[in-house]
Amino acid sequence: MNFEQLDLENRLYNPSKILYQQTSHQLFEFYGFSKSYLIDVHNAVATACLQLYKQPLETLNNWYWQTNQTATDIYLSFNQQWLPQATAYYQSLANNSNSFIIQAQTALTTFLDHPGQTANLLMDNLTVSANTSLATVSGYADDAILLLTEFLQNLSIIFTAIIDEPLLALDHYFIAIVSSLLDGYYQIVTSLLISGL
Repeated sequence: MNFEQLDLENRLYNPSKILYQQTSHQLFEFYGFSKSYLIDVHNAVATACLQLYKQPLETLNNWYWQTNQTATDIYLSFNQQWLPQATAYYQSLANNSNSFIIQAQTALTTFLDHPGQTANLLMDNLTVSANTSLATVSGYADDAILLLTEFLQNLSIIFTAIIDEPLLALDHYFIAIVSSLLDGYYQIVTSLLISGL
């Protein structure tokens, strides 16, 4: 793979460096806020300990009832709200993941075993879909037909490349996908820098 064409310096390293420089000031402010918060927590703990020293029985009794009530509320909330939601989400995620993994394995195995047949089948399905779309779109505009025809020609080029050289084509499209992801990262970082975070 040729990573030089991805221009990592301008699309990844430099934006990250600028973002780090801009956020370092905000991190310093966060440090100051955290420090003052910890001082406040320390003062609250010191006050509670002083109260415990002066009135141990009342203070411990109050703490016991407060802790008991808070623990009961958390326990009820966890068992009645969070646990059922987490269980349902986990089951859904596990089912979807297993289904996706099986589909991906099947598709990849089929493609690697029979790249020509897979591409032809996909091309046939796309042609049928395109013909249906052409019939629907034909009433709208000639531009839509031209765009759809150009799209089908590009797909034909892609599938021809995949049939002729599957690994080289996959390498090329992997680089194209990584390049698109880097463009997205660059745009996100640029917008963060422009907005001033």
